[in-house]
Amino acid sequence: MTPHEPSASPSDEETPDPVSTAVCLGERPYNPDSTPYAGKGPHPMTIIHHDHGPATLELQYVTLPDGWNPEIDFDWTDEEEDHNKVQLVVCDDAVATGGVMGTCTFDYPGMSGTMDVVQADHTFVVREARTGREVAEFSMQGTAGAEESCPSSAMDSGNTQIAQAVNDDAVAAKLRSLYEGPARTT
Repeated sequence: MTPHEPSASPSDEETPDPVSTAVCLGERPYNPDSTPYAGKGPHPMTIIHHDHGPATLELQYVTLPDGWNPEIDFDWTDEEEDHNKVQLVVCDDAVATGGVMGTCTFDYPGMSGTMDVVQADHTFVVREARTGREVAEFSMQGTAGAEESCPSSAMDSGNTQIAQAVNDDAVAAKLRSLYEGPARTT
């Protein structure tokens, strides 16, 4: 018999990044079983709000136009969402670029209080869901007021701030050619 090598305990192993973080960093695909991003549109997409740095900025969720995101079931009849239909993943990351422009007040179980809203720029990286390949990238300045930038919930780590939100229609205008047009091959 050969002696067994000591096995790594779970505390010795690295915990893999969540899929949203990994796909946004280009480390792995969102879903290898997704429909390929190929041919003419439409190309269904989903948005992931990703923070590449320390969790100090919370984001208001960007809402895509009706029908663009196959993962949202507004009639609640399906208990499982079909991640296989997503062809493109839009990663939204924001960085503070200015001072405090207002506050958000939260009052719900587990959290109550206020958090500052700061001027912010957003970078959107669009990746193919099946492969993780970068398809496009663009940046936008936050344009919403402090109240419109307040998310429905936020995790406060003690120094968390809220990023000034972007306009949903302006984001959709930037994404429209990717959704409706032919797939980009480079």
